[in-house]
Amino acid sequence: SLGATLYFLLTGEVPFPAPRVADKVRLARAGPPPSPAARREAVPPGLDAVVRRMLSPSPADRHQTAAEAAKALL
Repeated sequence: SLGATLYFLLTGEVPFPAPRVADKVRLARAGPPPSPAARREAVPPGLDAVVRRMLSPSPADRHQTAAEAAKALL
């Protein structure tokens, strides 16, 4: 959920726009959201990569601990 929150803060949009929760889950599992940098060019590439990793459809591809995510954000 941190990835979705960061995505919204960076773009002003939700990463998986859909009217129902089930639809949002389906979109999240189908593939990564659009790049935050594609929505707002002011988003630095490194931050874009961290957010995209946080929102990866595969849990194994996401940061495995809060410490790992925090380190990536530094």
